[in-house]
Amino acid sequence: MARGLFEEWFVRFRFPGHEDVPIVDTPGGPLPEGWEWGTFSKIAPEVRETLSPSSVDAETPYVGLEHLPRRSTTLNNCGAATDVDSTKARFRRGDILFGKIRPYFHKVVWAPFDGIASTDAIIWRPDPRLAARALQIASSDAFVAHSVQTSNGTKMPRANSKVLANYPCAMPSAHLSQQFEGVVMPMVEQAAVLQKANEKLTAARDLLLPRLISGQLSVEAAERQLENAA
Repeated sequence: MARGLFEEWFVRFRFPGHEDVPIVDTPGGPLPEGWEWGTFSKIAPEVRETLSPSSVDAETPYVGLEHLPRRSTTLNNCGAATDVDSTKARFRRGDILFGKIRPYFHKVVWAPFDGIASTDAIIWRPDPRLAARALQIASSDAFVAHSVQTSNGTKMPRANSKVLANYPCAMPSAHLSQQFEGVVMPMVEQAAVLQKANEKLTAARDLLLPRLISGQLSVEAAERQLENAA
């Protein structure tokens, strides 16, 4: 739904009230009257803060490229700082992580917590007022295709963050941006909450199932423990 809404409002320009807004020609292409072209860096600038994993708490979440799902903006796996020893990049909750090696794998997620990541991930920190739109842009087929077309290298192509910073973005009124954020950002956050709940239920299932099969635990007791885990 978030993807569909983004494309409807910011690609097809069928946003609330669009019937009364004419489309005008601009040097960058057609836009609704009153809109302007901007760059992705104005919505979500790149951040580069590196550190040694030994300088953070051992249980600090670590996100490597192997943890990033394909074509999903919801992070569903991670490691810990103790799993790695080379220099990593710090990210904050709400940042966007983009796997820059072989960008055609389409690995783009919203960070639901603070942590450290592989330096092979580009980290963008969106303007809080534009966070949902930044995520939808960065995870769009058009943006990922652009990252592939402008990548460097043949055997192991890498996305060029400087090129992506200049990716053209349609910039609407502040009011329309606020409307979009108010609808879509709760969806992004709810997806992260549901993913965390699913992880807890999966862990509880893996713990209880062997005991249930062996007869050490009754079905009723297992159900109660699963309810508590949820």
